Amino acid sequence: IHTEIEGEKVSLFNENTGERKPRLAVWLKNASSLTLDAGSFTVIDSSAFAGEGLTETINPGESRLWSYALDLGVEVATNRETDRERVERVEIVRGVMRLHAKVVEKKTYTVRNNDAKARTVVLEHPVRAGWTLVETPAAAESSANYHRFKVEAKPKTTTEFAVREENPQQTTYMLSNITPEQITLWVKQ
Repeated sequence: IHTEIEGEKVSLFNENTGERKPRLAVWLKNASSLTLDAGSFTVIDSSAFAGEGLTETINPGESRLWSYALDLGVEVATNRETDRERVERVEIVRGVMRLHAKVVEKKTYTVRNNDAKARTVVLEHPVRAGWTLVETPAAAESSANYHRFKVEAKPKTTTEFAVREENPQQTTYMLSNITPEQITLWVKQ
């Protein structure tokens, strides 16, 4: 086909690959009315071969990330902190006590751009059942498996991006079975 479609050159980081280096990618949006068939693609950047890869079918209106080469100018490291929040609420109904608390995790992505050019880094943060994003900038895109966040990395700088998630927890006790030690623990919580 000879139709213009939207695309943006990005660096794509997914921690599950086990690499600290992201992959160079094209974030492509099929804004045409045509379906793009699956197959191979070649990327030419500044009149030179930049890489190649394979793609699935892309229907009109859909977007895909096409990775084609390792980005040697950028490194990404991650750090995860987990905190158990205090009990927020206690319910006692008909001899059953429910303690409501939450677990909060903060994952910090540290992006180091060693290149002389600015980069747009797309961080693929996994979607986890039962967890919701809190106090985090909106994702540029979310799929069934990933939240994708865009981070602008200026040349020769380090940028940090934090993703906070929380998971509500509930513990149930029969009041007829409690011990004095459990009561002491609940009061501390």
